[in-house]
Amino acid sequence: MDLARLSRVVDHVDRAPELLACRRLTRQWPVVSAAYLGVRQPSYPYLLRLRDGRSLLLDEPGDLVTAWVILFREEYRVDPSCQTILDVGANIGAFTLFAAQAAPEATIWAIEPFPATFRHLELTVARNVLAPRVRCRELALSAESGQATMGGGDLPSHKRVLDPAGGVEVATTTLADFLAAEGIEQVDLLKIDVEGEEHPLLLNTPDEVLERVRALAMEYHPRAPKGPLFDRLVATGFRLEDDRPIGPACGIAHFRR
Repeated sequence: MDLARLSRVVDHVDRAPELLACRRLTRQWPVVSAAYLGVRQPSYPYLLRLRDGRSLLLDEPGDLVTAWVILFREEYRVDPSCQTILDVGANIGAFTLFAAQAAPEATIWAIEPFPATFRHLELTVARNVLAPRVRCRELALSAESGQATMGGGDLPSHKRVLDPAGGVEVATTTLADFLAAEGIEQVDLLKIDVEGEEHPLLLNTPDEVLERVRALAMEYHPRAPKGPLFDRLVATGFRLEDDRPIGPACGIAHFRR
């Protein structure tokens, strides 16, 4: 191992718990750990197989990082008693896969708007035999119901956002309209990772709709200051349980009633 690679490993000594979790959960831990640490990437697409039989197809390094932080770092917490979970910004299905095991009685709505990524999500659900517990919806939750566009091109799947200049048309819906369409009365966990769209989405959701959500786990982004967003959630009865920064003006926050 050259000095540059050794330096990268030393920089990640604080990741010991998640490295141990990786070893515990997959026999592929040497390859996956080396890729996460930036030492060596596998050939993509790469099928990540867990010891318990679950699997996740990774198309690019960004998919591996997403899988790592959800499956091995466990950035999001899921109460085992959850009955109804919304995975907003489901991407390729890493959180859906995690939540389906963590809350074995839950029905999960996996919501992903980008067509190619949605097909990958459906593949994850089929590969892991998660239907009918998991219901995939090709939608973007947003401040308005209707149509919007997203950027495509060579962007990694987890970096695509609603963009007026984007070339890929997607359907959008508000949280209120989604709950009504699906006949959902209460949401035990609302997980959101939508690359900044969480600000208009949540700030424009009526109080009476937010009050139907018991817990919220959110990756927030620097599209706008987090203060007004957090204040709005607290004003509707949430309490902030945890706020973990993961970069400049972004982080993972957990709220609960």
